[in-house]
Amino acid sequence: MHFETDYANLKAMIAAKGISWQHFDYPTRYHLFAVDGTVVYKTDVYKDGLAPRGEDQGQHNTDRADWEANYQAISNKAIQKHNVDEAILVEVVPARTGLGHNFYTPNVTRPCTWWEQSTVITEAVLTDQGDHLSYAAPDSNIITVQHGRLFREDNILVETPTLAVKVEVQAGGIGGWVEKTERTLANAMTGDYDVAYTTGVITFLSPLDAADNVRASYHKVNGFHFTVAPAPGKLLKVYRAEMQFTEDVDIATIIRYQVWAYNPYDLPNKVNVGETAYKSMSDIVQESIGAYPPIPPLGGTNGFTKAVHIVRFEYPAVLALYSSMGMELRVALDGDVPFGGEFANATIYCVEDDE
Repeated sequence: MHFETDYANLKAMIAAKGISWQHFDYPTRYHLFAVDGTVVYKTDVYKDGLAPRGEDQGQHNTDRADWEANYQAISNKAIQKHNVDEAILVEVVPARTGLGHNFYTPNVTRPCTWWEQSTVITEAVLTDQGDHLSYAAPDSNIITVQHGRLFREDNILVETPTLAVKVEVQAGGIGGWVEKTERTLANAMTGDYDVAYTTGVITFLSPLDAADNVRASYHKVNGFHFTVAPAPGKLLKVYRAEMQFTEDVDIATIIRYQVWAYNPYDLPNKVNVGETAYKSMSDIVQESIGAYPPIPPLGGTNGFTKAVHIVRFEYPAVLALYSSMGMELRVALDGDVPFGGEFANATIYCVEDDE
């Protein structure tokens, strides 16, 4: 996995992780990088007058002076360990220890599942669509956490109870408000109304009186945000990942996996210290180590109508996220544009341990 960063952040990362400088000296630039297991952090420092258009040549000159004065002489030390006869030493890797902790992104084809950092809407007035059955909220793409569209959505709902849609009716437009019950997977045979989460329309099973008022509280989407971060005092080690897609997926934008950490010059703010951008399916395939056999359409009402393909990523050395350094892995979609198709998400497998 490769993460692009800038010189200052590469320097800070090398110091914090105790890894070694590596470089290539090209006629126009220094290509600087450091290897942490299977993860490569890298940047380019351009020589005088040769920076690409739009980049700050003065900053490149400052970075180059610092690099040549303080780090060039110690760069390009051997990454592998060797014996005196130049044979590579074999190290026994201990068994993975710690508490398993996996993370599951929302479905990037369905904004209604993008719950992280969603916006809370309280007691929004709904508009009768004329039949006293359907009432429209002022927002579309309402977050859903009660219909099986998010893995472990019950846990998410426990942590953030306001994610559940709450609908209240004021009979005759006077007096108190009475909360109604949504039909969900848990009570599909009962309940008072259904929610069309994409459009924001709430439909009652029986018509209301024309004088009734209806209001709702809910969360609406606020862009695609997904974060993998250790708890305070913990170290989170990412060792495996998978991407799952139905065969009709349309990669409509760039998906970015970014490592963020505290900015040592601007605490406690964080800065992007490196990322991998997947612009196409070929990018995903090239970094993967293979795929599982396709899963055919199955599951009926709550299943897939298209075959599902699962692409695997294995990391012999983990990507370590230190809470003391404010490190976290962020998944982002350029422009918050959803993918097309039925389903696409990622599963990130981690082990949590004490720092």
